[in-house]
Amino acid sequence: MTDENRYEIGAVLGQGAMGTVYKATDKQIDREVAIKVLHAHILAGEMGAELIKRFEQEVKAAARCQHPNIVTVYDYGINNDAPYMVMEYVKGVDLQVFLKSGQMLSPDQAVNLILKVLNALSAAHAMGVVHRDIKPANIMLLENGQIKVMDFGVARIDTSELTQLGDVMGTPCYMSPEARNGQATNSLSDLYTTALVLLELLIKKRLKIEDINGQTLKAELDKQGLAPDFVANLVPVLTKALQKQPQLRYQEALEFSKALAGCLEAAPNDYHLSDDLAATVLLVQSKLLQNQMPPGNSTISMLSNDSELLQSQLSLVEKSLTSYLGPVAKMLVKKHTQQSNNFDQLLGSLVEYIPSETERQKFINSLDSSGVKKGAGNGMRSTFTHSAPIEKSDISCEYIEQLTAGLAIYLGPIAKHLVIATQKKASSKKELCALLAEKIPNDSERRRFLMAWSKK
Repeated sequence: MTDENRYEIGAVLGQGAMGTVYKATDKQIDREVAIKVLHAHILAGEMGAELIKRFEQEVKAAARCQHPNIVTVYDYGINNDAPYMVMEYVKGVDLQVFLKSGQMLSPDQAVNLILKVLNALSAAHAMGVVHRDIKPANIMLLENGQIKVMDFGVARIDTSELTQLGDVMGTPCYMSPEARNGQATNSLSDLYTTALVLLELLIKKRLKIEDINGQTLKAELDKQGLAPDFVANLVPVLTKALQKQPQLRYQEALEFSKALAGCLEAAPNDYHLSDDLAATVLLVQSKLLQNQMPPGNSTISMLSNDSELLQSQLSLVEKSLTSYLGPVAKMLVKKHTQQSNNFDQLLGSLVEYIPSETERQKFINSLDSSGVKKGAGNGMRSTFTHSAPIEKSDISCEYIEQLTAGLAIYLGPIAKHLVIATQKKASSKKELCALLAEKIPNDSERRRFLMAWSKK
C-alpha cells in the first residue's frame, strides 16, 4: 500500500468514492498520521491517468497552504501503482457528523467557527488555491476546540492546466450558482459556500438557492430566537455573501471576515470559545460512542486501543477530573483505565480522589449529562459516602451556583472552571469574590461584580 518500511497502517478512518483514509504511524519519527490512498479499481479505468493527476493536484494544493486552520500535508508517493498522500492526523469530528448528532452551536460559536474557515481560505486564496468544495464534511472540529479545513480533492491551482472531470465540481447542495451552471469558479465561490454553511449552522437547515434573499434570511433567523441586534447586523452580511452574481459578493475572505466579526457585540474571545467548543466536541464523541460500545468483559484499556471514540470518552473524563484535581488527573485516569473493566468501575476508583462530597457529586453529574457513564448502579453511588465532606463553612453549594452565574455575565462559560479552581484558595465568600474579580479585565465590570457579590 505504502512504504512498509516507514508507515505502519492502522484503522480505517473513512472511505469515499475516490479513496480510503487510514490512520497510520510514521515509524521514522514516531508520529501519528493519516494516509489517503486512491482506490485501485478507479485507477484501472479509462480516466485513471486523469485521476492520478487530480490527486497530485490535491497534494500540491494542500501542501502550498501552510496555515493553523488547514490540515497539513507531509508526504506523497506511489506504492504498488496506488498513489497515496500522508497528512496530519487530527482528533475530532467533522462538522457534518457533529450536526447529525443533534448537537448545536451557539451563535457566537458558529460565527467564530466560520471566521476560522475564512482565515484558512484567505491563506489558500493568497497562494492561488481555490478549495471548490467547502461543506460541513470538510470542516474538522478538533478536540482542542480548533478548526481545520481539509480535503482539497477538487481544488484548483491557478497555474494548473489540468482539465476538469465533468462540467461541475463540488457537492451539489453546497455549490455556488455559477458552479451549478457549469461556469468557471474562483475564490468568490468558496466565500459563497462558506456563507451557506454559516446559514445552516444558525437556522439548522438548508435553504434553496432561489429562496435566499434578505427578507427570507431575516424571517428564518428570527425563528431561532436570536438577539434582534445580532440578526439586524447579520442579515445584510449574509445577503451580500449569498448574492447570485459573484461581483456583488464580498471580494475577499478577509473582507467577509471583518464584516462577519462586526456582527458580534464584542470581539470573539478565542480562548473561551475554543475551550467551550472542545468540551462540546468531546460530548458529541461520547454520544457517538454510546451507539457502538461493544459488549463483553474486556478491560477499558483493551477496548481503547481499537476505538478512537473511546479514547475521546476517556479524554472527557480526564478533562472533567482535571477541574477538581489538576494535572494529576491525567496520571490517575491512565492508571485506573488499565485496571477497570467498565466505566462504573473506573469512575468509582477516580471519585475517591476528590475530597469534597459536593464536588464528587458534581463530577459524576457532569459525566451523567454527557453520556459518559453507562449503567452505573448503587455500588458506584455508595462511593460518595466513603469520606467526609470538606467545604468552607460559609460557602454553600447554592451560593457557588449563583456566583458562577453572576461571573458568567462577564466571562462566559469559563466562569465555571474559574470558580471551581479559585474556591480551593479562598477561606471566605469575601476572599473568593475578590480573587474572582481579578479575572475580569474591564475595570468598570470588575467594580460592578464586587458591588453585587462582596456583601452577599
